[in-house]
Amino acid sequence: MLPISNFTDACSGSNVLINYTYQVFAGFSEITTFTALNLPSGINASFNPSSTSVNGTDVVLTLSGLTDAILGNNTISVQASSTSLTRTVDTNLQVYSPNFNTQTLIAPSDGSIGVALNPTLSWTPQSNAKTYDVQVSTDTSFNTLIASVNTTSTSYALANLTEATTYYWRVRPVNPCTTGSFSATNAFATYQQVCNTTSYSGSALFIPDNSPIGVSSTLSVADSVIITDVNIGVTITHAWIGDIALSITDPANKTVNLITSSFCEPQNMNTIFDDSGAIATCNTSAPGYSGTIKPSGALSLFNGDNAQGNWVLFAEDQGPSDIGSIISWGVTVCSAVSVPLAVKNEVIAGFRMWPNPSNGLINISMTNPNADKVFIDVFDTLGRRVKLLRYGTNFIFNESLDLKELQKGIYFIKIIKGGQILIKKIILN
Repeated sequence: MLPISNFTDACSGSNVLINYTYQVFAGFSEITTFTALNLPSGINASFNPSSTSVNGTDVVLTLSGLTDAILGNNTISVQASSTSLTRTVDTNLQVYSPNFNTQTLIAPSDGSIGVALNPTLSWTPQSNAKTYDVQVSTDTSFNTLIASVNTTSTSYALANLTEATTYYWRVRPVNPCTTGSFSATNAFATYQQVCNTTSYSGSALFIPDNSPIGVSSTLSVADSVIITDVNIGVTITHAWIGDIALSITDPANKTVNLITSSFCEPQNMNTIFDDSGAIATCNTSAPGYSGTIKPSGALSLFNGDNAQGNWVLFAEDQGPSDIGSIISWGVTVCSAVSVPLAVKNEVIAGFRMWPNPSNGLINISMTNPNADKVFIDVFDTLGRRVKLLRYGTNFIFNESLDLKELQKGIYFIKIIKGGQILIKKIILN
């Protein structure tokens, strides 16, 4: 007896058919009778045919009386007996119920902000589920799906999400008997990556010729932020740029090699070192290195460090007879800031906001045909409300917001008009 499959799914309250093929060898011709063993209590079994002597006969086992009492995996043994031989084969019977518990979500929790662009969704397992449908959308109606998958896992990794965007997600359990209801919807907002550059503006720094002493230049970064990305811009004049080796050290005393000495003959360097840049290639004419290039080491080594403190650029001339200087350089540090969660982000007719960036005075105008009251909230990058403004009913809204008392930095303005909500980022200089 050979089962068509070693695994069979069944539904509580329904009969299940399990197919076998009767096979014999070496001319065996005795009549063989089939019996089901190890049946859970209350289960009835019947075979069609109940016996045979013909090789290749299809045999169907029908099980009835399946209830929720035997949910899960059950091993059903089928015994084939003749006068001289007895053989037994096992089949795994997985019994499901058409009823599910309420599906709950774990992470990201509802209302999470500052979520990474590659989060892993997770939810509670259900023993009665075989798979799960997962949906992720940028709208509450799930009309714009950015992910719609079926998985056997209780987690799903998203990738390449958009910064400063609110996403909605839900999960429902599925088994061969039925598809369950979707969970309640959770919402989360991805972070906004903000980058600031600190630049060296002093006089040119001479690089000693063919000397390990080299020259160091220090920049002090004032922002106390956790690094998510770093780029280093460098401009150097040198008669044979291939003589130059560069490295950068962050405030945590970690060092990354930017470029090693080479046979690059043309003069000068005017480049940005970026992990996502092109592989460094010597140009055929000056400048020897230009554009955005990948450093020798990985600047991602600095990710997770605090950017505040001294950054040190070290340049060494490793070849004779040619001299040069560091003309300028800078550190661009990117960090993640949290964006307030948007229930919806409407297009408000006639909306204008200026100037942005601003010195503290922000002008906002829009049409208001229903003369709705207008509410304006200002949030910092931690999601804390720092200012709350309320306005009366006017058909044309034209107001100036005085935010001069706030510190310089990034903020988010939330405008509520009638049933419309709009969130905008502002920068205060």
